[in-house]
Formats: sequence, structure tokens, C-alpha cells
Amino acid sequence: IDGLPRLVAFRKIDSYPLYVLASRSQAELLAEWKAGSVLVAAFVLAFAVMAVSFHRTMLRSWRARESTLAALVEKDEALARSLHELEQSKQSVEQASRAKSAFLASVSHEIRTPMNAIIGLTYLALRDARSPAVRARLEGVSDAARHLLGLVNDILDLSKIEAGKLQLEEIEFDRDGLLSEALAMVMPAARAKGLELVLDSG
Repeated sequence: IDGLPRLVAFRKIDSYPLYVLASRSQAELLAEWKAGSVLVAAFVLAFAVMAVSFHRTMLRSWRARESTLAALVEKDEALARSLHELEQSKQSVEQASRAKSAFLASVSHEIRTPMNAIIGLTYLALRDARSPAVRARLEGVSDAARHLLGLVNDILDLSKIEAGKLQLEEIEFDRDGLLSEALAMVMPAARAKGLELVLDSG
């Protein structure tokens, strides 16, 4: 018709001696195909861009999760090491405390045994002493021994405090007598230095 190659299709109309003829040129067909191809290509390209962007986002998220997980694992390991060191320190302290308590108990026993002997022998010597000066000296020895025995008992009380086994009790005591005994123990040394000690418990 127009000198261009065409694709022709026809169809006979029923009940009529007519035929309907339709034709399209190759350029028109290719133009529609190209338009569809461009649309498909654009869609594929957009999908590829979205896929790449999603992949990068997921990769960054995965790397962030790996970094967070590694940090948590490192913190857990540090915490486990700290707990282990703390447990070892606790065991060392408990072992040292038990050793100290055992040492104090042993030493106090070794001190109290001869100290009780000194107190007993001093008591026997006081019964037979006739000289006031000798009796005064023996009483000083007895008071000093009793004081030292009280110090040993106080040391044991410190161990009981640390172990949480000390039981407090409320008892009456002679304040003036206690102060007098303390003064009597240091009186000889003070006199030797020319010092005079006066007790005023007013």
C-alpha cells in the first residue's frame, strides 16, 4: 500500500461476502516491542538497584550484628575472668582467715597454759609470803599475769568477731579497781624514771 513491508491478517465476516483486512508495518511492530523492552529493562534495572541496595543494607546490618555479638562475647569473657579472679581472691582471703584463726588459737593456748601456771604459783607464793614488800611484788606479778591473760582472751575475741561468733554480754565490773590494776602495772616503771602517777576517777 505504502511500499513498506507489512504483516497482514484478514477475517471473513459471517453471513456477509466481506473480509476484514488489517495490516501493520514492521516499524510499527518493532516500535511497540522496543517500548515494551525499554519498560521491561527499566523494571529489571530498578529491581536490580533495589536488590543491590537491600543486599548492602543487610550486609551492613549483619556486620553490625557481628560486631555487637563480638563485643558481647568479649564482655562475657571479661566478666567470667573477673568472677574467676574474684572467686580465687575470696578463697585466698578465707584460707588466710582460717590460717590466722588457727594460728591465734594455737598461740593463745601456748600462752595461756604457762600464764595460768604463773598465776597459780604466784597465789601459792602469796600464801607463804610474810614480808609486805615480797607480797607487794608477788601481787604485781599476779596482776600483770592476769592482765596479759585478758589480752590473750581479747585477741581471741577479735577472731570471733571476724568469724561472726562473738556473743556480747552485759556484766557489772569494778571501774576503780580496773583502773587501779592498770596503774599498778606501770607504776614501777614510772617510779624508776622519777615520775609520779596519780589516779583520779572522780
